[in-house]
Amino acid sequence: SLRRGARIHLSLITLLLFLMGAGYFFGDAFLLLYTHAHMPLFYGPGYEEMSVTLPLLGAAILLVLGMGIITVYLLNTGRGVPLLAVTAVLFLAVVGLRYTPFLTGAVQEFIVKPNQSTRQRPYITNNIQATLAGYGLQHVETREYSIREEAWEEITPRVRQSLQNIPIWDEDNLLPVYRELQELRPYYSFPRVDVGRYTVGNVYQQVFLAAREIDLEKLRKPLQTWVNHWLKYTHGYGVAMTPAAQTAGEPMDWLIQGIPPQSSRGVTIDQPALYYGDGAYHPVIAPNASHEVDYSTKAGVKLSDYRGKGGVPVGGLFRKLVFALYFRDGNILYTTQTTADSRLLFRRNVQERIRSLTPFLILTPHPYVVIADGKLYWIQNAMTASDWYPYATHYHGPADEFRSPPFNYIRDSVKIVVDAYNGTVSYYLADPGDPIAAAYARIYPGLFKPFDAMPDALKAHVRYPKSLFDVQMDIYARYHQTDPRVFYDQEDVWELPKVAWRKQTDRMRSYYLTLNLIDPDRFEFGLFLPMNALGQQNMRALALAGSDGDDYGRIIVYDFPKGALVYGPAQVNAFIKQNPHITARLTLWNQQGSRARRGRMVVVPIEGVMTYIQGIFLQATAVSQMPQLARIIVSQGRLVVMEVSLEDGFRALNKLIEKDQKGKTLHKVPPPNQTPNVTPNSGEADSG
Repeated sequence: SLRRGARIHLSLITLLLFLMGAGYFFGDAFLLLYTHAHMPLFYGPGYEEMSVTLPLLGAAILLVLGMGIITVYLLNTGRGVPLLAVTAVLFLAVVGLRYTPFLTGAVQEFIVKPNQSTRQRPYITNNIQATLAGYGLQHVETREYSIREEAWEEITPRVRQSLQNIPIWDEDNLLPVYRELQELRPYYSFPRVDVGRYTVGNVYQQVFLAAREIDLEKLRKPLQTWVNHWLKYTHGYGVAMTPAAQTAGEPMDWLIQGIPPQSSRGVTIDQPALYYGDGAYHPVIAPNASHEVDYSTKAGVKLSDYRGKGGVPVGGLFRKLVFALYFRDGNILYTTQTTADSRLLFRRNVQERIRSLTPFLILTPHPYVVIADGKLYWIQNAMTASDWYPYATHYHGPADEFRSPPFNYIRDSVKIVVDAYNGTVSYYLADPGDPIAAAYARIYPGLFKPFDAMPDALKAHVRYPKSLFDVQMDIYARYHQTDPRVFYDQEDVWELPKVAWRKQTDRMRSYYLTLNLIDPDRFEFGLFLPMNALGQQNMRALALAGSDGDDYGRIIVYDFPKGALVYGPAQVNAFIKQNPHITARLTLWNQQGSRARRGRMVVVPIEGVMTYIQGIFLQATAVSQMPQLARIIVSQGRLVVMEVSLEDGFRALNKLIEKDQKGKTLHKVPPPNQTPNVTPNSGEADSG
């Protein structure tokens, strides 16, 4: 009885409604890829989802489409009611089986559980492969690290070069030293110390360095004026740099120090001013008629004028009015110190600057400063992440530093370089194979440059992100078990070592070392992280991520020979504490108006020997609390020594090893009335 046009209109609406219903069930089937019903065993669909739930959803899609076709036929012919009723009953039955636990629960209880290892094996394999791919671990290279037990006959040049790159100090212990010895002016500060590598005196070596940034909060109250904030104290000045290895009891060895920065090793900085940095940088107007403060000298205050390209011209009255309204500061309009060349520099914090331009990128906690071609730059690692990688396990660990929700896909995709003088921001696509970064590159054409376009002087300082590597190794500790049977039984799970440091026990984090471990003939800068067997203290493996040249991002895991006992950091920590010589020495230091504390333990593989190195620092209990390196602990397992330098420590350790080996070979026992010699080793009074 309906007119032809009404029937067509009603038929189209009906088909659209049923198509939407089919789309709902199709989406429900797609979401099976992200089910976590089998956690903590594995992530993604299992036997029950693929054998029961997915077929039910497929049947529901077909039945919905069938009902739609029958309904349209009914609207146009008036026939087909019985067929529609049967189809509807079947549809309700399928939906009931899908969304009630009757059938799925029975399959899980009577088919899957009795044979879980066999039934779930292909789905566990899918989870393993997807998780490794999601975290960029599918190409991890495994090598066996041959443990050498005999003593070195001598410290070879290659061993000596390894010792030059071992960071005795850690960044936190070194920061108060930099602040006390190198800030030099009350308006400068070092927010943090970074690690890097430079060729100094034709030697490729690891260093620590920190940018001397402006800190207006440290100015005395009488100097907290508008002129000083906006016109005078506008920038930081230079960096301080020290070698990674130091000798105890001697003054700090500086590669770059002072204002203006000076170096006796040929490391030059032609433009030391930092107008953009990692600290809290106030907006400034530069250049200006009153000139800017660089630093004070005996002859007076050294002034300068900004000649960079940063900021926005603000010489005219209209622009001054606009910025006065924007910053709600009338002094910008009223000041007479601006010139025709004046520029207003704002958003000078590196991360604030980057987030204003590209809020969709995930930044590592901090940028790091580098010296390249005589200029200062900041390099910021940026990543892309997603929680929609099929079958991959989500990461729920300590990822707050990424400022990202839980994810199951992450890539080290972009390197961002910010000129510390001009503030120019350059983006380089480090991983063109990342589909997320590639999509951003298409959305914003010209934003990302090819990685090869980065100047070589800057490319030499690119490094693999520590926070990303920690996440990857947290995942790899379980997912290196690529055999689904082994994975199901969790026979070989690893964990990050836990060590006592600074009066608390915490998981060990990765650290940078410069060693010849990837290629024996070439020293390379990379990240290292020891791994323990789950629930045990002995070391199971050593993970490494390269940062230099073609080895950038190359992850290698060194397994130790089966049956070989390699002590873990916690066990070595116990050996140090049990050493009477070191314990007595630390107790004595703690009674002399100072406090002795141990620094970060570093596990260093050198020429087949797994070595543990830790500095002992003395800190005064009054006035200056700047730590001083007092001794260096060097340990190879249960054998521990404490000396003033790494070379002395290794020589003493070799003597101990030779003595220990001779004792094992000759089975010598001290005469009954003779007391065995107590070997000077290492211990601790404060766990650091």
